[in-house]
Amino acid sequence: MNEVRSSQSSAQRKLNASLLSLVITKGYSHITIADITEQAELSRATFYKYYQNKSELFQDLIANIQEGLLQSVIISFEHSKEIDFSHYPSMLPVLNYIEEHRDFFSYLFSRNVPSQLFLNFYSFLASSFTSEIVFKPKSNRLDADCSAQYLSLAFLSFMGYWVRSDFKYSAEELNEQLNRLHREKTASWYFSPSNEVKPYSNVPVREDRRVTRTRGAIKQGLLSLLQDQIPEEDIMIKNIAERADIRRATFYDYYSNKDELIMDMLDELGREMLKELNANSQGQDQQGLIESCDRLFKLIENERVLLRILKSPARVGLAINRWFPIFLQHYKAKQLSISFDKGLYNYYATGVILELILSRAGVIQNNFSSNTTAEQIVALIDQKEYELAYV
Repeated sequence: MNEVRSSQSSAQRKLNASLLSLVITKGYSHITIADITEQAELSRATFYKYYQNKSELFQDLIANIQEGLLQSVIISFEHSKEIDFSHYPSMLPVLNYIEEHRDFFSYLFSRNVPSQLFLNFYSFLASSFTSEIVFKPKSNRLDADCSAQYLSLAFLSFMGYWVRSDFKYSAEELNEQLNRLHREKTASWYFSPSNEVKPYSNVPVREDRRVTRTRGAIKQGLLSLLQDQIPEEDIMIKNIAERADIRRATFYDYYSNKDELIMDMLDELGREMLKELNANSQGQDQQGLIESCDRLFKLIENERVLLRILKSPARVGLAINRWFPIFLQHYKAKQLSISFDKGLYNYYATGVILELILSRAGVIQNNFSSNTTAEQIVALIDQKEYELAYV
């Protein structure tokens, strides 16, 4: 980590810090070069000595954060040829690094962060876990690429919890919480039904049949257009109304705009995915967990047309915002015998399952292969022993 810092001049560090502060307070699109140099107390000439524009500066900021984080991971595991998460190694170098850069990581997990930045950060982790430090599962049924994807999901999930709890625990305290989490982790956390199943919905449960029929026609109208490979951003209300065989005025009787329609469809899909998880009648039985995961994967495959809207990073952010409370409620309802903070479990499980869904849907680069089976996913979650290789 010291090498990363020393490679930058004092002026570059000031410009990085200035941009990050402004991004948090103003948003990236509203920032000017003058804003950056004024806050950094540097001249425009100094700025252009190092960067051509603010985009180049932003990329430098992200690259330095990523490199520092990767170095902290390597330090955590250095000199280890094997690792057993039943005896969790100290992650203090990683946690100290995140705490030291809490402003950046708070931004990364905020509602204001561009979805593409979050997805790129995941891709960086997944790539690093295959090209820099490789976690090879000892089980012959699993490969290092799948392991990299899962560990990246888990990594982001615990970071997200810590940030959203406003750094409730110190680095030392969270390290102990994670120690217990990984020692007790099991696939049943994700794929067994909750103890209290209540439908999560933003609309009334009971609807007039005519209303239900018209809503269905509108949704099918949008799906029909997506099926024809028309980019979602090019689809207008009039196009949806024509496919649904209704007047535009009728569309507006049900939805204020296209975004509201998409949110309704995402909510409906979120409830359907949750239904598949709760359909597991075998509880924590291994075969029941595999079948639950398999049903979830099949549903995602059947919804490929709707999921095309997630080609837009902004729509990915929308999907996360709609699905997060649905799954969080599900995991909050679970009654578990665990020795660590239930809040950590709630956010950790929600984060992993959502990122697994997005990965399976092909949203996240370096995603799990569509050939990865439910049995492999369940085995991967239960996997605790790895061989380490440094590239």
